[in-house]
Amino acid sequence: MRIAIFHELPKKSGSRKSVDIIAKLLSGDNIVDVHYVDSASSYPTKNPFHKIFFYKFVPVIWEGNNPATRLYRDTVELLKLFLLHRKIAAKIRSKKYDVLFVHGSFLTESPFILLFKNAFKIYYAHAPNYTLIFERVMGIPKGDRVRYIYEHLNRYVRKLIDKKNVRSADIILANSIYTKNKIASFYGKKSIVSYLGVDVSIYKPLKIKKKYDFLFVGSYHPVDGYNLLHQAVDLMKKKPSYKILAIEDEWIEDDQEMARLYNSAKVVLCLSHGEPFGLVAIEAMACGVPVVAVDEAGYRETVIHNKTGILINRKPEALVKALRSLLGNTKRLEQYSRSSRQEAVRRWSWRVRVRDMEKIIKGKVGL
Repeated sequence: MRIAIFHELPKKSGSRKSVDIIAKLLSGDNIVDVHYVDSASSYPTKNPFHKIFFYKFVPVIWEGNNPATRLYRDTVELLKLFLLHRKIAAKIRSKKYDVLFVHGSFLTESPFILLFKNAFKIYYAHAPNYTLIFERVMGIPKGDRVRYIYEHLNRYVRKLIDKKNVRSADIILANSIYTKNKIASFYGKKSIVSYLGVDVSIYKPLKIKKKYDFLFVGSYHPVDGYNLLHQAVDLMKKKPSYKILAIEDEWIEDDQEMARLYNSAKVVLCLSHGEPFGLVAIEAMACGVPVVAVDEAGYRETVIHNKTGILINRKPEALVKALRSLLGNTKRLEQYSRSSRQEAVRRWSWRVRVRDMEKIIKGKVGL
């Protein structure tokens, strides 16, 4: 197959990491070109792809204190992005690909490129309509009436844009059953579940000292569940040793370094609201590290309760109880560790996942 992969995802994101791995593995038996939009070129000169096409787009920075900048971002900037996508679509169309494999956008969620006539368009939904999750957790401030009305109107328009873009895809791939159900309810579209994976040759058990009782990977944002962690620690009489890898402070891009960090912890916490899939959970499991996750969304499909980890209610008392049950029982911790690694190799290996994805694509395109 001749495949054009399109995305505009930030480099420091799990979705971008997944797209790059998918592109790399698909390039083994297919001709794969990558088309991407970013503020700066972010692929190395040496890469496994046939060709890489970079389209520069630098969004203005808005920090919440300039209404004119915000209005520009929500109007003129969106129009400029739309026109850029129309230009990119024409270029992709001219190259006669069999498949246009579209991934997400940090600017519009589903990208405008789906609107335009092209090769068979497949949209992979990493985090469908993420703003709905964001809104539920953060809400819209009511103190400023003008801002309140503006936010409602802006979010309404952006949801309409997202819906129209997604509905223009020929088929949609969902990263979990949870995501599939969300796509059906919000977009009124059917989708096919095609899970993401983990490189089990890198993310694996290592013989290094356990420095931390638990590890939290994400951000301090309420959407990632940091407040739940903070509340749980406050309840503990004996304070645990733990590591917080938050994007606001630092980020680890090297997979081997990340695998070492997972291995340095006895338990990994996954506490995000409405997490559609959750790479952190399967990466930790591949390293033989049990996971304590909230019993919600995609975590229900990756973490096997009382086998590879523990699923809890979103309450600090439940988190404290789960941590005590694992950290206070070495035998149980070792048992969960073995099961986690076995499950990751059996079910979540990238090669297994991309092989299944390729079968779906070929079947739908008719190749």
